[in-house]
Amino acid sequence: MELRNIHRKQIYIFITLSILLAVFCTVLLLQAHAGALLKVTWSKDQALPEIHLAAGETIKGWEKDDIVYFFLPTHASAHKISLDANLKWASADASQSSSQYDTIRELLRYDHKGNPIDTINVCFKHSENLHTIYIHLADSIDAISKDNFIEADIKVVNPQGDIEYNMPHNLIKGRGNSTWGLEKKPYYIKLEEKAGLCGMEPDRKWLLLANSFEATKISNKLFYDFSKQAGLAFSADSQWVDLYINGEFRGNYLLCEKIDVGTNRVDIANLEQENETIYETYEPYTEDSVRGYLTDKPSLPSNITGGYIIEKDVTIEDSPCGFVTEHKNRFVITSPDNASLQEVFYIKSCFQNVENLVEQQDIRVLQYIDADSFAKRFLIEEIALNSDAFITSCYFYKERNDNKIYAGPIWDFDSILGESDSVDQEASGNVWLNYDETTVLAMDINRATSAALNWDEQLYYIPAYQEFLKETYQALLPQAEMLLYEQIDTHADYIRQSVAMDSIRWNYAENQAGHYTSFDNNVRYLKFFLAKRLAFLNKRFGLEAFPYEDTIECSHKITCITENGQIDFSVADGSFLNINELPAYNKEKYAGWHYAWDLTPVSEYLPVYEDITLYLDTLDN
Repeated sequence: MELRNIHRKQIYIFITLSILLAVFCTVLLLQAHAGALLKVTWSKDQALPEIHLAAGETIKGWEKDDIVYFFLPTHASAHKISLDANLKWASADASQSSSQYDTIRELLRYDHKGNPIDTINVCFKHSENLHTIYIHLADSIDAISKDNFIEADIKVVNPQGDIEYNMPHNLIKGRGNSTWGLEKKPYYIKLEEKAGLCGMEPDRKWLLLANSFEATKISNKLFYDFSKQAGLAFSADSQWVDLYINGEFRGNYLLCEKIDVGTNRVDIANLEQENETIYETYEPYTEDSVRGYLTDKPSLPSNITGGYIIEKDVTIEDSPCGFVTEHKNRFVITSPDNASLQEVFYIKSCFQNVENLVEQQDIRVLQYIDADSFAKRFLIEEIALNSDAFITSCYFYKERNDNKIYAGPIWDFDSILGESDSVDQEASGNVWLNYDETTVLAMDINRATSAALNWDEQLYYIPAYQEFLKETYQALLPQAEMLLYEQIDTHADYIRQSVAMDSIRWNYAENQAGHYTSFDNNVRYLKFFLAKRLAFLNKRFGLEAFPYEDTIECSHKITCITENGQIDFSVADGSFLNINELPAYNKEKYAGWHYAWDLTPVSEYLPVYEDITLYLDTLDN
């Protein structure tokens, strides 16, 4: 009986301790999710203060204009921020308002004797709605290059604070062409194992797009989603994230699926994988119009009709596999990137056949292309007025045992809707700001280099295809209107706080990202330009006029800094500057009027949404 009572007591104690442990763990979890445990430290070894999160991450302060900013992720929404023992707020009010963001507070640091030794102004900024990606490297961030992968620990945390992925031995490298040369760089990551990040389908390969040319950070995702809604197969999924590398906030990024062959990507036959299992040796082969590999088993695999992913690019010299057609169009074979010469010659013959028929405007070309995907991709490029359209990042794919070439997925939509400054703005009517231009039908005006693929231009003049194009546009128009009237504003509200942090961290004017100083005005311009594009396309296809009103009853001050002083005048909101009506200047000395904010020439296509300062740029600049 006594042993039985002892056994019961032990069971009772075990159950009680288990309940207490569960309660303790639940409290810790709730505190972590509430972001209640944040601590600021600033030791003598730290140049700037740091903040330590409950989840174990450390975020470094970022100094700009004598203010140290702490960029807090969504999951670290703090109700209380504690200070290390050697720190105090200069004002008692500051300690009471520590859960408030965007206010500048003075922080004091003391030595071990209690004497003040340093003071600094700090400001807490806070993201909303977004997942957070933490990347930790053994070396500094400067170790990341485009040439080679390096190892990285990667953690992905959702907005509620739950860890969705946390693994060592991942890989990271740089990516991009012109964007890699910018301060805020894009990245390519390979996970240690397949994972579905931020609610997207599982895969190992992911891209982090910096969107450095976008002031709103909306355009890429807006049109990737639009292409998916339009029914363009294998359109890339994407989600905005806040990125931290080695504790440093790197900004608002778009985590995006990579265009690659796979079940959750471009779901076609994996010829690249088949090649890997068959060939033992590869020897690179290069001539003027073909790049590929000589292999030890040239007759295999037996079926080389697919699948292929092909990118129209400006060169094939930087890729192991590719070809140049008779009309000097350059195509990179992105998959299989281990293509044998037989495979290269096969897919080149398919593209050459289409090109020959297109150049003759021969209706038989519709037997060898998928008209639906070609029409949709062309219209999406047109609606966006994409300055990269049909030059680079222009993808096609071909499936096995299918004689048709398909257009898509779309890619690289960060220089659209008037965002691009890639053409001389002082030329009459810079086409990328002129919403009454087109990416294809005015190609000779748009691109003096003749680097663009002209297939869609030639297809447009086949009557049956032109009629099909009109029908496709009419079917897409309601979805395009949804972008204008709903999705742009929804996206803007969703990422507003993250972009606010990004705009402090990076110099938008330096990259000529956006045409206005405020996020809301750049969003407004995005909608204005989209509405103008739809109006233009409605007119081209003989449809009813597209109505759009965007007026605010106010005026804006225009300040012109001249040789002799300053001239001010006011214009109505939404009006346009007439270059010929601006103050006269010495044309032998000055290149013309420029915006003081981003140093670009004044354009008559930009509506005035805010006060503007103009200055005269000298010819020797």
